[in-house]
Amino acid sequence: MRNLYILLLLLLATSAYPQLPQGISYQGLARSSSGTMYPLDTIAVRITIVNPGSSNVYREVHHPDTDALSIYSLVIGQGVPETGPGLVPFDQINWSSQNKDVRVEIDFNNGSNYSHTTQTSLLTVPYALHSKTAESVPTYTVKNNLTELKAMAGTLNGQIVFVKGHTNPGDGGGGYFMWKTNDIFKTSMSGIFSQDNNGTIIQAVISGLANDSGRWVRQYEGYINAAYFGAFGTWGNYTTALKNAIDFAKSIVFTGGDGSDNLSHFQSNTIYIPNGNYIVDKITLLDGVSIIGESMENTNIYPSNTSGTYLVDMEIGRVRTNVSNLNFIGSYSGFTSPKGVFYLKGIQKTGGNAVEGYGDGGLWNCTFKNIQIRSFEGTGIYLGGGTTAYNTPDQFVNFENVRVSRGHLTNNSYALFMEGQNGQYTYTNCSFYGGGGTTFAKGKLVYLKGYSPGGGETWDPAVVTFLNCTFSNADYGAYLEYAESISFDNCAFSNLGYGVYLNGANKPNKAVNVLNSRFDNAAGYGSYTPPSGYVKDNGACVFTDNSVVNVTGNYVTAGSFCATCNFVAAGTNNIGVGISGNTFSSNSLNKTSGVQKSVSNAFGSLSCKRGTLFFLNTSTTNIDNISSTVGAGEILTFVVTGIGNVKFNRIAGNIYFPGTSTTLTVNTGEVVQFRRSDLSGVTKYELVSLVKNNP
Repeated sequence: MRNLYILLLLLLATSAYPQLPQGISYQGLARSSSGTMYPLDTIAVRITIVNPGSSNVYREVHHPDTDALSIYSLVIGQGVPETGPGLVPFDQINWSSQNKDVRVEIDFNNGSNYSHTTQTSLLTVPYALHSKTAESVPTYTVKNNLTELKAMAGTLNGQIVFVKGHTNPGDGGGGYFMWKTNDIFKTSMSGIFSQDNNGTIIQAVISGLANDSGRWVRQYEGYINAAYFGAFGTWGNYTTALKNAIDFAKSIVFTGGDGSDNLSHFQSNTIYIPNGNYIVDKITLLDGVSIIGESMENTNIYPSNTSGTYLVDMEIGRVRTNVSNLNFIGSYSGFTSPKGVFYLKGIQKTGGNAVEGYGDGGLWNCTFKNIQIRSFEGTGIYLGGGTTAYNTPDQFVNFENVRVSRGHLTNNSYALFMEGQNGQYTYTNCSFYGGGGTTFAKGKLVYLKGYSPGGGETWDPAVVTFLNCTFSNADYGAYLEYAESISFDNCAFSNLGYGVYLNGANKPNKAVNVLNSRFDNAAGYGSYTPPSGYVKDNGACVFTDNSVVNVTGNYVTAGSFCATCNFVAAGTNNIGVGISGNTFSSNSLNKTSGVQKSVSNAFGSLSCKRGTLFFLNTSTTNIDNISSTVGAGEILTFVVTGIGNVKFNRIAGNIYFPGTSTTLTVNTGEVVQFRRSDLSGVTKYELVSLVKNNP
């Protein structure tokens, strides 16, 4: 017995009318679990129609030939039928009693030694087959829209009605509906699918009285089309329609009842929005429900002129979702919205269904892909993790090909604002714009900020990577205010006052890496002259204060830098800047300020933190120890300044140099280097070189 791998390529009705041959076309790929293909061969295939969870209904055997690609074809219902307990002839199958599964078994030797392969729900049943067992409905009824459907109650479980459109024939919201009498569709039985949602579940209302004997249930495959609920993309306000679609999608996945067989009636938890123009008051993202548009260029979402700060928010509790292929536009018909777009703030779930543990709130395991945001005056994306409680972080989130343009050039909005406990984020091929051409935005494009709830705690963005991203046309490309493990890799910074700005005034930014990126007019706007009030003087590609940053492998170009602008500049509290391997279109752009830190002997010790290059003030007492956070093998360089000298002692602390003398004297103007070592787990700073004034 060999395990089999069957690929269902096509499963559709071959008969739409009773006078045509009865059957269902089936096509599969004959390939064993080990990958062996069976081209140009004859095999034996046994098909069984099954009532899920109960009995076999019908069974037959086929002996199809495979083609050169090992694909075989057959028609279910036209094989050699088998007999046995519970089995009936194909034309006596009661298709309306419940949904059916199809089981496929195969013997590659064309015998009867079958291996069970797969059992799949038969989601589409040919009407000609279904109607044979719905004797009181010899032909299906056709209605123009859902209003007409609501005025008709079904007479038999499994009855089929075709509706031409949701509101008008051909509007994209039509389809087949089946009358279902299961308890989950009845209000009297507290059915989870009893509520009419004007899209997939329709309750009949006869002479003003609601009928509770069943519901008209839409039959569909694949995603849940927003048009099913009346969202057609023709400049209407579709807030209610989209809400109904999203609520329905969540109920499929997260609601039990009636044997928890929701998926036997419905499928998919993804809302599909076709190309068009949709005006909405607000969209709320729900846990487990994904939203995809047809394209990021033509699936256009516009804000209505209603109150509210943001267009898209999220429900309370943990939210796992995927959003893609949408174009959010904030300005139309002479109206520009003051709103922002995404407001994704974690709020802890409370009550009987709350987990009340870490992660019981916030954005988790999500992807936002192929999204444009433009012409909104508010913040494009706000991510608030842990700003209401420590256990509501946003984490494990990917943004891919997301483009955000600030719609207001002078207010305090941002393209992206990450506040609080946001972790394990990746931005890939994303763009953040303040304007275009020679139009610039005041303030910050991307803002990463720690959140302080009080009591000395601070929750900060951490482990965030910007890969192949663009920051352009604003005072600050990326502004960090207490963040950790942040990387900018292979990014483009252009037309900026500051490319990356690290403000550690309250708490230091740590482990920030600016790598392999391009800075083009990204210090004081380079050769551009912004309007009055914008950053021009003292701009820098990278500025740091009370922060630890590594700036490596970058390329810098500009028509010019202002006299006070720099490639890298450090504030008065420089605790660590690493600079290496950077290249410049002109040597005049290789300007730094404040990078080389001044240190002094304090009670026999030098506190170097993460720095590697220092001015060392002269002292009258010996230096016994060096305190630093550099790694083993890294070198610290000291240039002695002042009047007199300094003396290093190799006996009392962690400093080592060869020879018999216990002290090493370094005079003003001389340079000494020590390398950190950790031989046998003992930290030492070993003398590497000493450059004397008069060798």
